[in-house]
Amino acid sequence: MARHDPLVRLRHMLDYSREAVQMVKGKTRKDLDGDRQLALAVTHLVELVGEAAGQVPRTTQKRYPDIP
Repeated sequence: MARHDPLVRLRHMLDYSREAVQMVKGKTRKDLDGDRQLALAVTHLVELVGEAAGQVPRTTQKRYPDIP
């Protein structure tokens, strides 16, 4: 797949999301509030998802309407 292939962006979104979920698995909000490093890591992963989402062309978004 080429670097600018929209499916690469979708894969990045999925990978970053899974990583964030894995990081917080078994954690509580209190854990997140008390662990600055964890909070920053999860925040960064969410930002990466947003950046990747912003680079998915409208035509691709329309092809996959089930992905918010």
